[in-house]
Amino acid sequence: MPPRIKVFFAALILALLFIPSVALFTELRRLSDICAMRPPHGLTSLLIYAATIGALLAVFLAVATGRLAYRGEVSTANSPPR
Repeated sequence: MPPRIKVFFAALILALLFIPSVALFTELRRLSDICAMRPPHGLTSLLIYAATIGALLAVFLAVATGRLAYRGEVSTANSPPR
């Protein structure tokens, strides 16, 4: 993958990662007592935020380390027969 494209997508993923991170930390900050039991709705939202952060981090690592296959654009009209 060309470096310019890699940097663009890495920055885009980091920007998207910022959204659930802020939401997760906002929910955690609202806790008045850490040991208190949260209602099921609050726990569900925390799990969704955590899963989103994990998925975006996995995609970010795949892009940043170059593990994605990039073959460029292929024109079908002018491509030689196989």
